[in-house]
This record gives sequence, structure tokens and C-alpha cells, in this order.
Amino acid sequence: MGDLGPGGGTVFYDAGSRQSWGRYLEVAPRGWFGTTEDPLVPWCPKGNPGWNSTVGVTSERIGMGRTNTERILRKCGSSAAAGRAYIYQGGGKKDWFLPSAYELSALLDASFGLNAIKKGDLTDQKFDQSYSYWSSYEWNARQAEGHPAGGTSRLIEKNIPGRVRPIRAF
Repeated sequence: MGDLGPGGGTVFYDAGSRQSWGRYLEVAPRGWFGTTEDPLVPWCPKGNPGWNSTVGVTSERIGMGRTNTERILRKCGSSAAAGRAYIYQGGGKKDWFLPSAYELSALLDASFGLNAIKKGDLTDQKFDQSYSYWSSYEWNARQAEGHPAGGTSRLIEKNIPGRVRPIRAF
């Protein structure tokens, strides 16, 4: 935990043993999008088929962010939050995705919680505390789950802008 991952991000989660999706999760480094701030985009922009209808069954569980991201991409396109995460190729890796609700919660807990990781640069990720970060978990046809940095999750209208920080499993 806190070490540099193979994609150039910081490892923030260890499942303890190999799972079907991998064992570890790493978060893209600050500045991953080429700016000092994470991109501010809607979960699904208005006009796309998924902005006011469901994209399909998504899961909030750890290990499901990649599958959720693929479902969102089919209905919302590359300008959606999931699309921004999906196009990232940090460390030459092409398997970045928008985290599930529990993956995002684990990331923010590791960054802000009582057991925040001090090793590496995870505590220096500079998550924007004025906007929520999108998870890939869809609550209903109009809302998805977002997490304010350092706060608890909440439901947000899918066409409202939120921040994006990709993760990957290995």
C-alpha cells in the first residue's frame, strides 16, 4: 500500500489474495489528465441514451469498476466520466477505468480516512474537495453515485459535472 503500481499510479487497495479481477488497485497520479486538476465532466452528458435511462446493471462492489465502465461507455460515449477514465494510458497500460462505489470509497478512505496511507504520494493526491468524484455505480435512470473528497457518498444527477480519477486493477 502506497507503493508505485505498474501503471505509474499509487497502490491504495490490497484484497489480501488474488481475486477474479486481480489483487491490487492503483489510482492514476495527480496530473494524469495533463492538468493540475482532474477533469470535470458529467457521468453521462445530456443527449446520450444513458443520461435519462439506465445503462444496464452496475455493481457497487470492489472488482466491478471495469465492467461498469464498459456498460457506461456503450450508452454514454467517450465524453462521459467513464470515457475519460477509460482513455487514460498511464504507464503504457490500457486497462484504466472509473471506480465502482466501493472502489472509490476505498480510495478516498486511503487518502483522507483515519488509516490514510502515508507512504508514497497518496496523501498528496490533491483531490478537489469542492466537487464530488464520480463512481461507476448507477443508482437509477437519472442518478449515479458520487463521493465528495473526504465526505460520504451521495446521489447526483447524471448530467451534473463531477471529477474523474481513474484506477486500475492488477
